[in-house]
Amino acid sequence: MASEPADNRERRPAGTHADQVRNVKEKLRLQILRNELPGGARLVEQEIKERTGSTHRAVRQALVELAGEGILQRRRHLGTFVAQPAANQPASPVLSKLGILTSLPANTFETGRFVPPVMAGIRESLTPPCGLTLYANAPDTQNTIHQLPPLSPERLAEAVQGLIALEAYNAPVLNDFVRAGIPVVAIDYCPPHAQFDAVVVDHYDAGLQAAAHLLALGHRRIGFIGEGPNYRSSDPTWQQRLAGYLHAMASVGGAQGAYWVLDVGRDGTAARGLLPDFQRRHNLSAYVLCMGMMLNPVLDALKVLGLECPRQVSLAAADGSKKSFTTGNLTAATVDYVELGRLAVRLMASRLACRSMPSVRVTLPIHFQPGRSSAAFVS
Repeated sequence: MASEPADNRERRPAGTHADQVRNVKEKLRLQILRNELPGGARLVEQEIKERTGSTHRAVRQALVELAGEGILQRRRHLGTFVAQPAANQPASPVLSKLGILTSLPANTFETGRFVPPVMAGIRESLTPPCGLTLYANAPDTQNTIHQLPPLSPERLAEAVQGLIALEAYNAPVLNDFVRAGIPVVAIDYCPPHAQFDAVVVDHYDAGLQAAAHLLALGHRRIGFIGEGPNYRSSDPTWQQRLAGYLHAMASVGGAQGAYWVLDVGRDGTAARGLLPDFQRRHNLSAYVLCMGMMLNPVLDALKVLGLECPRQVSLAAADGSKKSFTTGNLTAATVDYVELGRLAVRLMASRLACRSMPSVRVTLPIHFQPGRSSAAFVS
């Protein structure tokens, strides 16, 4: 039973028929965008079914819908192929003026662990002399990720070819821009009612893999440190990581894991102060950290209790970066943020080349890297 969650991760139920169709389309779009499936490549339905855990009917419908968008070609008696650009097809529009929309203050836009690598991916994917215009809030303002700088859609349509929304979580405003004829590609944000394109990260899988890793090592009393269940969460990615953790815990039987959530948001100081009493009450052998930046506060709290990591308490993060820890040995789910930026530019070019295509969502998978912050459970 210890290794079941990790072994079955790719075979977990794929959801409803509609969910399966959407999942297959997302995965194929991502492979085509990254040129892993070049023009002319033949697609085998059985392979796609096994890789995605979907039914034959869902795979077939996904292929038909992608063919309707012109992404694939279905040839009678031959199969389904990635579409080849026609010899007389006009070249994609040249990207010459893009806007970057953010809720962050202008003076903090290129700080932190997330925004700079995404921006690096955006810049390296543009051909000079393409210009970037930053639309941000005033310096030093304290805004939420839903508060965007005031912009006139009409004037914006004259100033840029399209908008890349980064740390801009306001679907109604982004939808207004789309209705005004401005292509929008959101990074790591795509609610169900979005009318814009998006490149997102599989945060649910990050939480699932972090917990599954610890379960596979024999841990059963595994806590979660981060934001607890909160339907008003300011950042849905936190809730997705928590949902992945709870899914993994439920897979080994019992809902006890739901009571082992230390709700501190992203406040490291709160984690440092509250964890000692939480650990005394529940006597847990491992924790999933909602984000890697929690590592040092958690290590400080465990030290107060005389507990060593990973000999006595193992840790795995659902989101890690090199800036989150000093040793580089955190067991964590990691994301290629530079690739997020690259994909956003490619998706924008696709949108400008085919304005009539339905809104597109591309999900970037996470990579899980075991490190020295976790060890097998010894009773």
